[in-house]
Order: sequence, then C-alpha cells, then structure tokens
Amino acid sequence: MHITYIDESGQPDFLHQEQEFVLVSLTIEETFWKNIDDRVNAIKRNYFPDRDERDVEFHAMDFFNRHGPFRYIGLETRLEIFREVLKLVAESDCVIIAVLVRKDELTDEDLDVVSLAFEPLFDSLCLHMERVNCTAKENGKEEHGCILVLDSVSRNYDDKVRTVIKTLLKNGTEQNKNEYLIEDPFFVDSRHRNMIQLVDCVAYCIRRKFRKAVASPASQETFEEFFSIIEPKFLEVEGDAIGYGLKKIP
Repeated sequence: MHITYIDESGQPDFLHQEQEFVLVSLTIEETFWKNIDDRVNAIKRNYFPDRDERDVEFHAMDFFNRHGPFRYIGLETRLEIFREVLKLVAESDCVIIAVLVRKDELTDEDLDVVSLAFEPLFDSLCLHMERVNCTAKENGKEEHGCILVLDSVSRNYDDKVRTVIKTLLKNGTEQNKNEYLIEDPFFVDSRHRNMIQLVDCVAYCIRRKFRKAVASPASQETFEEFFSIIEPKFLEVEGDAIGYGLKKIP
C-alpha cells in the first residue's frame, strides 16, 4: 500500500492578493511511514524539549509569521528548523507532485482553481502508481494500491474537494485512467499528522520559490535554496520533472 498526503498553499480565491496557488502531494510506501514520523518527532523534541511533540505543529505560516510554538524563536533558528524539515523530506523515500496555478495569468475568472489544480495532480499520481506497479509486476510482487489523505479545511471545503476527487477516482483523466488510487479520500487534522505537516512545508516552499511578489532578494535566495533541497524528489520522466512532478497552469 502507498499513502499520498495532499495539502495546498495560497488561496484559490481570485480576489485574494496572493496570485499563486499550489497543490502538492507527497507519496510514500506504508512501510516507510513510521521511520519518517519518528524523525519528525525527533526534530520537534530537539528544538522543543520542554513540550510534548504532539503539541508542536510544523505549519509553514507559523514558521515565518512567528505563531504558535515559534512565537519566541529567532529567525535564524526558525530557518534552521525549516531547513531540517525539508532535508528530512529529501532523505526520505518519497515522491513529490506539485501543481502551480498562477491566477493572474488565467483569462477566465469563473474557473474553479481547486478543480483546475486537482486534475493534473491526479494525472501524475496515476502515472506514478502505474510505474510503481509495473516494477512490482516485473519483480513478481503484488500490486500496490494508494489511499489519499488530505488536510481538512472546513466541512464545506472538504465536501467540495471530496466531490472533485471522487469524480477523478471514478473517471480518471483524459491522459490516464485510474487503476490504483482507491477508497474515498480521508480528511485529517494537520495538528495530529506529521506527514500532512511535511506536505504543508513543501507546498509553502514551492509557492514562495515561484512567487512573483518577492519580499527581498535575501528572501528569494532563501527559498531558492530551500527549493533545491526538495527538487530531486519531484516525479520525473526521463530525467525531467516539468510537466510530471511540477506542473504549471497556465
């Protein structure tokens, strides 16, 4: 079994000042889950020794806005922790797929940005699982299914996303039919799920890397570095991630 964790960064609303919306998935084989989860907890214990790791959420906006457990931590230490989180992702046996939507470049503001992002993400997930199972068959192993786990936003938003995903589960995409993504999606509270917290950090990193409104050259340089850490984990076809692990709309 594989598990795909999905989260987003930015707002799909056209009226929101942030023009980039990023949807990201991180897929792992279930046997690797505990090791990654343990490593996330180890980072939390290292930097927050007086707190239960279950009470520390690695939420990207909290890192950079000094909220929650990061309220009294200086910038350099916060950047150090964020870097360690991304390095953990880079060292893990996982695959990243990201869809970047530039809302300011879309000509039709009646488009649903969430639906627009999910189809190409789903398409690449189907491709990845086809490749996983092709290798499994060649090695005489059983086929792998994949379940989807998403960060819960609100009941109405979750229901909207669930409807989009269930349609894709049933019908596939124009490029790929779905054979290995199974079950209804699971919506969870990120406060209690380390893997969702990792995806949140990855999504934020990608959005800031491609953000048009740069706060400062130093900030851009920081996120260029952060992006370079996770870049090797993007899904590739013949050595190219563009159009597979990293999709841009339009």
